[in-house]
This record gives sequence, C-alpha cells and structure tokens, in this order.
Amino acid sequence: MPTFSPPEPREARSDARTLDCESWPDGPRSFRRDLARGVTQYEWSAACNWEIASRRYRTVESTLYEVNDARPGEARFRGEESYHIDLPGRSLELRSVLEVRSDSKTFYANFVRRILENDDLVREKSWSEAVPRQFQ
Repeated sequence: MPTFSPPEPREARSDARTLDCESWPDGPRSFRRDLARGVTQYEWSAACNWEIASRRYRTVESTLYEVNDARPGEARFRGEESYHIDLPGRSLELRSVLEVRSDSKTFYANFVRRILENDDLVREKSWSEAVPRQFQ
C-alpha cells in the first residue's frame, strides 16, 4: 500500500461564497407509475451556484430511473450533469450525459461529453457499448 501524506488544511477563501444550493437529498424528486405503459419512473435533480472572486459557478444534475413493471430486464437510467463557469468576458460549460438501457440479454451504454465556450461547441466525445448480460 502506498503511504500518503496527511491532507493539508482546507484553504479559507474570503472571496468565496455559496449563492444558493438545492442538492441531495433536498433536490426536487418525483416517483411516477404509468399504468397504461406499465412503467415506473423515479427522477431527481439538484443545482448549486457559488462564486469565487469574479468567477461564478453553477452545477446542475439530474437522474432518471425507469423500469418496466412486468419485464424488469427492460430498464433505463439517464444521468445528466453540467458545470458552468462564468469568467469576465468568457463562459465555459462541461456537459455530460450517461444513458444505460437494457433488455433481457444486453446492457446498452452511451456516454456523451461536450465542452462549450460562450455557448459554442468546442469539443464533443461520445462512447457507446453493448454489454451482454451474464448470470442474470
């Protein structure tokens, strides 16, 4: 096992403050059953705003879980998160989306990450994979 030094004390910043924060477990959440489709969903979201010096930060995240009541192998998860940074004369945003779907034989995963500068797309990368179920 590696030997690490103990953590240094947290830096106190007189120019940092939380503006507002709606986070876990207090973020909005909902539980729904769609009897016509036979699907149950659970959604949750959160958002926080803070600033350090002249930089303003915002993070937003949400999750959705969905399952077919009669066929639980048919399920889905979607998670989204974004970090937005406002700098003097410039804004940056990192957005990530993960979606995992399944059927009785396979998990299908898709991940997309985007970087935006002043609302213009700078880079985008996506990964997709199908993973066979084993022993389930």
